Amino acid sequence: MTRTVVITGATSGIGRAAAQAFAGRGDRLVLAARSPATLAEVREECRAAGAPVLAEATDVTMPDAVGGLARAALAAFGGIDVWVHTAAVMAYGRFDEVPERVFEQVVRTDLLAAAAVARVALRHFRAASAGTLILTGSVHGHITAPYLSGYVAAKWGSPPRNGWPGRWWTAPTGRAGRCRWAGSTW
Repeated sequence: MTRTVVITGATSGIGRAAAQAFAGRGDRLVLAARSPATLAEVREECRAAGAPVLAEATDVTMPDAVGGLARAALAAFGGIDVWVHTAAVMAYGRFDEVPERVFEQVVRTDLLAAAAVARVALRHFRAASAGTLILTGSVHGHITAPYLSGYVAAKWGSPPRNGWPGRWWTAPTGRAGRCRWAGSTW
């Protein structure tokens, strides 16, 4: 079964690997990340694997960016079956030395953007009565680490540590959908 898969944070790490894996299955992909140049590289890798791809330069911390990405996916492919959220940033340094704006950007990207993705994806999945949301986590959602205060704070607030958005959601038809947490790799 060919699915439409949205991947935020698609240009590196787990996001890029997920894009390549879904492309290898022949899924339709909507790839999102901040860097248009790197996004174009990943788009071409996935197209070379035979996947139809829409690449959208997106900053998930900007108001309505996530909603705009969902609208682009719907316009291009008619629906969303899976949403994989991997966008994350880090800032290294002592808490008192990391500039406030940098600390806040880490929290906006790693925590608040994940919440925005979950809200948009779950609204769509409920309306469609189907869908899978995958949110990536980190070992730093379970332990502390020196010089990563913003990242650790954001990951401690992320799923499944605090139970949002929940492992399952219910569509208006009563059919359950899935939320997955791609957790820590030890």
